[in-house]
Amino acid sequence: MVFFVNFTQIKIMHMPFIRKVKIVATLGPSSSSLSLIQKMIGVGVNVFRLNFSHGTHDQHAQNIKWIRQAEKDAKKFVAILADFQGPKLRIGDFAQGAIEIKEGQTFTLDQNPMPGDNTAHI
Repeated sequence: MVFFVNFTQIKIMHMPFIRKVKIVATLGPSSSSLSLIQKMIGVGVNVFRLNFSHGTHDQHAQNIKWIRQAEKDAKKFVAILADFQGPKLRIGDFAQGAIEIKEGQTFTLDQNPMPGDNTAHI
């Protein structure tokens, strides 16, 4: 059995445009509300970044709740990017105010709160 198809009479269904690019928006104090998140999704945002270096756990939980509600309302998948703070190394004071470390010199960072110097403590 052979079928012939008249392609001029086939209605082409509208296929949603699939982007290969993601639009990422960082939520902060001025953009954290359900209505703004809904507007951002409406104009194409598909990833929300939450900066966990700032804000409280309760604020982030509320933002996640709003993102998921706006996602449901828009019937679109929206990703959440959790940006966690990495380790911060801070040095304290040095006894002479500043030190110079020469190439190849061993230098030790420690947690001793006393002012340090440029000697290695091994």
